Amino acid sequence: MSKENMKLNEDFIAGDVYESKGIGNCSNNGVSNRYKELYVVAPFITLQDVEKFCNENPSYKVEQFLILDYDFYNNPRYNNYCRLEPLNKGNKWNMFGGAYLHSSDSRFQLFVGGCKYPIPIHDRYERSDMGGN
Repeated sequence: MSKENMKLNEDFIAGDVYESKGIGNCSNNGVSNRYKELYVVAPFITLQDVEKFCNENPSYKVEQFLILDYDFYNNPRYNNYCRLEPLNKGNKWNMFGGAYLHSSDSRFQLFVGGCKYPIPIHDRYERSDMGGN
């Protein structure tokens, strides 16, 4: 089901990228390295919704949109671990690249499963045979 018109703070919310000052960004030029502001979408927003929105609003780029990995929660091995990943990652295998996303906007928690802390961004891809860039 596609959303007619996406709206900031209702269907997605902006967050700031945080990374280590000493080590820097280790995402192998992932989105957290290219942008200092990324957007978390609500769980009902699809990639097609974001593509349509970005076509109508060229200041936004599809690659800037992240989603909370809900399937990740179903694995008891990773109990209570929140993570964000690019909405347009496809079948690529990704990992934590050293950067976090957070916002002082109180609605941010609604978009990240209630987590109160900065959320790790899994935007690191490696070799092409692993599904990387």
